[in-house]
Amino acid sequence: MELLLLLVLVAFVVLLTYLLAKRRKNTINAGSFERVYQLLTDEEAQNGALPSLTQYLKNNADHRNVGEDYGLDPRDPIRVNGPLGELVYISRLTSERGTGFIGHRLGSIKGLDVFEVVSTDFKDWLILWFDMYWSTKDPHAPAGLRLNRPDELWPDGGHPALSATNRFVAKFPDEYWPEILISTMEHIGFPSVKPFLKSLNGRQAERPSGHTRLLQDVVVMSRAQGIGDDS
Repeated sequence: MELLLLLVLVAFVVLLTYLLAKRRKNTINAGSFERVYQLLTDEEAQNGALPSLTQYLKNNADHRNVGEDYGLDPRDPIRVNGPLGELVYISRLTSERGTGFIGHRLGSIKGLDVFEVVSTDFKDWLILWFDMYWSTKDPHAPAGLRLNRPDELWPDGGHPALSATNRFVAKFPDEYWPEILISTMEHIGFPSVKPFLKSLNGRQAERPSGHTRLLQDVVVMSRAQGIGDDS
């Protein structure tokens, strides 16, 4: 009888330990999710994550006129709040078909960051120019695109998550997944990436000839400033 009671007591302790550990894990996961959600939807949180950059951020105008080449021309760049702001902006973009975008950073030219982006169905290819020294992001999207609000379901469905990287990917969009994981860990400390991107087959992508020529020009300019990858 005493042995049976002892076994019951041991089983109870094991079960209680398991439940407490599971609860603690769920609490940690919930806390991580809340932190990530705040970083991806709250501009003040994004700015606070980069205190060394805050002093250089200028106040962005709530309403300003943008041209038809907005974001596509270095003379009319997209205003965002820092490197994370660039990634969040691209991750919120959608095509006319409602398809999201992925992107990688080509380099920096005369104080502007340049990204190559493509829709996840590989139909829309763009070169986007960013000015990252602003306290808030522009609410505008380049011609023919839409910018989801921070509190909307993001492109391709799901909760806020990143789909762009600040790193240069020589074989973009192939071999893209590892680089975006690194970027999310660097910026938010958590691999918050849209899960379906892992199965996205970049080898099927084919750049249009006009985009390829523009891409080559931009890469040459960025390398002239010592930025980029020669591979």
